[in-house]
Amino acid sequence: MARFIDPLYTNNFLDANIFDEIADGQNKAVQELLRIYHEENITLILPYSVQAELEDPNTPEAVRKASQSFNYSIKVTLTKGEHQLYERLLAEITGDSEPKNIARDLFHVFEAQKNGGGHFITRDKRLLKRSDAIADLLNIEVMTPESFVSKVREAKERELEFLRRKEQWRG
Repeated sequence: MARFIDPLYTNNFLDANIFDEIADGQNKAVQELLRIYHEENITLILPYSVQAELEDPNTPEAVRKASQSFNYSIKVTLTKGEHQLYERLLAEITGDSEPKNIARDLFHVFEAQKNGGGHFITRDKRLLKRSDAIADLLNIEVMTPESFVSKVREAKERELEFLRRKEQWRG
């Protein structure tokens, strides 16, 4: 059985592409994600490496503004072992395709796991398609906002069940 990474007790990272939907305000899962973030104090962070994407002059102002209420991780130098792990990740995930097509996006995920990330929330189909392989190497789950919201609900149910059992045991 796979280990349950609890989104209530880990750092969770957002990909820059989520901010298109935050700015648009129409996606129900993203609206729920924001509600959870603001009302239930779940940790949502941006990898420092997405900052350049969000600050690009071609990025719509609404998208830039939507990202301003989130904190960024801090750039930290990779160790030799981390460089080797990233190179292994890149080799295994890209396979025969050109690494330059996914390298930057994979680095966002790599940085998220380096900073204690349990989840990387994205709409990037290439990353989502390879989520199992990424999880095997980095122990971080790459998922859509919808999947993440479901996982948060599951974690809250687990927490309530634990508290019920604890009270029964004390009873």
